[in-house]
Amino acid sequence: MLKAIRIIGLGIWVAILSMAISAFFFRHGTEEDATLVFVAIMDFIVVGVATRAVLRMCHKKRS
Repeated sequence: MLKAIRIIGLGIWVAILSMAISAFFFRHGTEEDATLVFVAIMDFIVVGVATRAVLRMCHKKRS
């Protein structure tokens, strides 16, 4: 349950951050711009987590 709350909290923070970034970089940022920034940030996080998991698995196989 705690993991679910953390994931939802992360999503909320990323949404706030994406709105701020789209408003800062795009003068007349639309919801589409904010959505693109949100997806880019979440993709970056997911790729980082997946890479970390793969590296851990590879490290365990060596040991």
